[in-house]
Amino acid sequence: MAEVARVRVQRELEYAFSVWTINQLGKHLAKQTGILLSYTRFRALLSKHNYVYRQPKHERFAGRDSQGGCRRVALVVEKSPSVTIPLILLFVDETNVSLPPVLHRCWMKRGQRKTIPAPGTPQYIHSLGVYYWRDAHGSCLTRDRKHNDSFIDFIQSIMHGQYPHGKVVMVLDNVSYHRSKASLAALSVFEERLHVVWLPTYCPFLNTIERFWLHLKTLAVANHLHPGTAALITALEDTISHHNQPDHLDRLDFAKHFPLSA
Repeated sequence: MAEVARVRVQRELEYAFSVWTINQLGKHLAKQTGILLSYTRFRALLSKHNYVYRQPKHERFAGRDSQGGCRRVALVVEKSPSVTIPLILLFVDETNVSLPPVLHRCWMKRGQRKTIPAPGTPQYIHSLGVYYWRDAHGSCLTRDRKHNDSFIDFIQSIMHGQYPHGKVVMVLDNVSYHRSKASLAALSVFEERLHVVWLPTYCPFLNTIERFWLHLKTLAVANHLHPGTAALITALEDTISHHNQPDHLDRLDFAKHFPLSA
């Protein structure tokens, strides 16, 4: 039971999910032992053995640093009567990834709250990412800071490097450096084949990449302290590489579950 409750065991067992629920624990137990327990019985068994599903906490070491609504937008854009050619629908956003790591709930003994090591001084990297709705391809660019220059560099890498041809619809939020004069000028360079959909203020749930960020952080950084920012970046890149493999268990494909068909 203790081994099953560990955070990352499900990936070693080749399960596609990233969080152990009671139902998933019960099915795994049935697979291993041939004994299938009901949800109520299995929950009572976990409680009897003092297992609870709680969020761990950071364990900081003073003076010691670490070493070293989305579908609705897609429907409006891709199924508009005015659209006569296939569009490249991209969701773009930025996120922070930190040392100490993000914390996700996991199984632990009652009264024995799990602790996750954390550096005495927090460290951060900033990732700019893009998620392509049609084929679920994701990519990101890491920078020390989020500002005009990093955003403009990323837009140019998307339009020149990743999608140099075709009509592009790019979904963006209204953060200040997206709307700066320099950023708008950089976007206008591609106005013949780029259309920007500006999301309403305070509506992150309309941006599909927010779910992708959650998926990425769950697999790459949750409840695990990397030895440094370089290792953190490597973990992110490896997870994205796995995601971009069509048959990989870590792949998150929204279009597969929400097909844009009438």
